[in-house]
Amino acid sequence: MTSLLAGHPVYFPFADGALGYSCVECGFRCCKGAGFGGTRSEVVQLVARYPSLAMFVSPQRDPEAAYVQLTNFSPSCFFLRDDGLCRVQSDHGRALKPYVCRTFPVNALGRVGEWFIADLNFLCPMRPLREGDSPILHADVLADLEASREIPLGLDAEPEDKLPPALIALETWLRDRPLVDDVLARFAEADLVSARWERPPAAPSAMLVEAHRGYLSGLRALVGRFLGVEPQLNGARELALLAPRIRLALLQQRRTPIVSDVLARMGRHLVALSVWLDVIAQLGTPITLGVVEQAFRNGTLFCELLGQLDRVPQTGEDDSYQLTMYRTREPELLRVLQFIHDENPRRRLTLAQVFDELGLTDPGTRAQILQSWTPEALGHILFET
Repeated sequence: MTSLLAGHPVYFPFADGALGYSCVECGFRCCKGAGFGGTRSEVVQLVARYPSLAMFVSPQRDPEAAYVQLTNFSPSCFFLRDDGLCRVQSDHGRALKPYVCRTFPVNALGRVGEWFIADLNFLCPMRPLREGDSPILHADVLADLEASREIPLGLDAEPEDKLPPALIALETWLRDRPLVDDVLARFAEADLVSARWERPPAAPSAMLVEAHRGYLSGLRALVGRFLGVEPQLNGARELALLAPRIRLALLQQRRTPIVSDVLARMGRHLVALSVWLDVIAQLGTPITLGVVEQAFRNGTLFCELLGQLDRVPQTGEDDSYQLTMYRTREPELLRVLQFIHDENPRRRLTLAQVFDELGLTDPGTRAQILQSWTPEALGHILFET
């Protein structure tokens, strides 16, 4: 059943009750920022009980704005008690807490057509739910959003073709699939279902899943060799739990209305990200939900290219590539791009083979070259199946 907010459907890019947090362990990080806020009515009620707070209400340049900002000062919120409890909540009940505080950590909102996207704020160190944690439940978030509906209803909506309803239906179905230990099988199933995204989703056969899983496993081994790391699948559970968010972000970042091309690369992108997480873990960083989020955000283009290592790169027909592809001070990247343009139409080597052909075998150098690639240059490269 689809969740509704003021009659509009809501998509949560994370599974219901799968994530949790511990405010005591965190140290109440979210209550130590520079401000907070809520709707006009919420701020009026808050000021009525704490009159001096009126002096910290930020000036409203837009009289129609639903959100009112209040200034706060380090090291913590005015209302954070020494025991970590909120004085507003302890004095007057949770309902009086303003919007940002009640909805946190699900206060990253967006709107596409009629749909609301209720996303996570990674200032909170969330994790796979453990005993004793506060669980993040869709119903609780909806109740808090409904209580402050002026704010989500005031959001500007992006065009519906950014995320067509059939696509959100697919993503919802994938999100709610039972979590399995074999993350590659999960990615394989998602790839197979995504190929028919405009039709109602249905589970593919075990035989098809196993065959595609084998391909993703082979790609993972190739990416591992390319980066000089033995794949260990560090943070596999964290990656699986954030896969819906990553898929959503990739869809929203696409540069064309074509959905199918992006969906076809999802599994490869996630596999590449899994190896990148292994590299991060190799340096001694524990893989948490927050690390997965940072690795994805900082390495989106990098993992896109890693996921294409077994594909044949070709330059497109547009000769304006010279204006973007060769505008680089990275000589090794220039060698790769020139080879793709001059030699590869005849040689038809995969991207990984291009690096081998040019003698670029050091994992650090390979990573630097891919990280030097630009979105403009990628737009002039076609990766053939």
